[in-house]
Amino acid sequence: MDVDPSNSNKDPSIITIEKVKEHIALVPYGELIGGKSLKTTKIKKALQTYNIQYNKQLPVTPLGKQGAKVSFLDKEKFDQFLKIELVIQEQKEDDSGEVFNVKLQPTPLKPEKVATTNDKDSDMSQNSNNRTIQVIDIPAFRQVREIRESFEDLGEIEKIYTRGAGLYQVAFITYKDATSIDYFKEQWSYHINKDIVRVLPLLLSKEEREQRKQFSLRLSGLHYQTSGYDLKEVMTQCKGKTCFIPAVMIRGKYQRYRYAYIHFSSRDDLVADRQMNIEFKKGNAGTRQLY
Repeated sequence: MDVDPSNSNKDPSIITIEKVKEHIALVPYGELIGGKSLKTTKIKKALQTYNIQYNKQLPVTPLGKQGAKVSFLDKEKFDQFLKIELVIQEQKEDDSGEVFNVKLQPTPLKPEKVATTNDKDSDMSQNSNNRTIQVIDIPAFRQVREIRESFEDLGEIEKIYTRGAGLYQVAFITYKDATSIDYFKEQWSYHINKDIVRVLPLLLSKEEREQRKQFSLRLSGLHYQTSGYDLKEVMTQCKGKTCFIPAVMIRGKYQRYRYAYIHFSSRDDLVADRQMNIEFKKGNAGTRQLY
């Protein structure tokens, strides 16, 4: 395991999320023929035909029955796209075989946000902070529904707000009962399906936040597409508090790197882990020596 060379009390993944603003457009399905997957594929082909300069690091994905989400990092290109009418040629599936044009007008899509409580009472807003957690390292393809389903196991959720950029998104989750976040006073991470995400109670002090990113090592040699959940036993063995596996988009697919950054609560745990020999086995794949 190597010391994270970028670690100087700053977490590059968090900085990226904070600084980059994402603009999302919704392209309605309209009268396109076929299921959601086929309709989305037709929209992707239209984007290529019209040479739309969208954020290709994120796949064009269905949004329920409404249409397909298209992401932009450039505000000017996003605004230009909203002025374009996509025309897709379709052919009826009946005996007539009639060819017709489907016209689709993109619209801006705001981040999903649950209505907040009355903002007139500032005290109520401050009081909600002791019931709120910040969740980072959530893959961009995870839907709010998935986030809610994972975290509502700890208590009833009052509201969720998400914002995203690039390959990740951040969620702010407010519970109805402050005791629901007691779990995260000692635990630094949680899971959304097979993804391990980092969790920060909103009322953590600056010093406590710094501590949670102060001691980290890079763990290399992972199997292909290893998830954070696959590393739970490894984290237990080495007393890791959480882990982050960077990812990249390759040909439209979300691919995890074959290394992870493990965070520790103390320098002693970090030093002890550097001296350990860790073997890792995933499924039917052979055992790997992690380093």
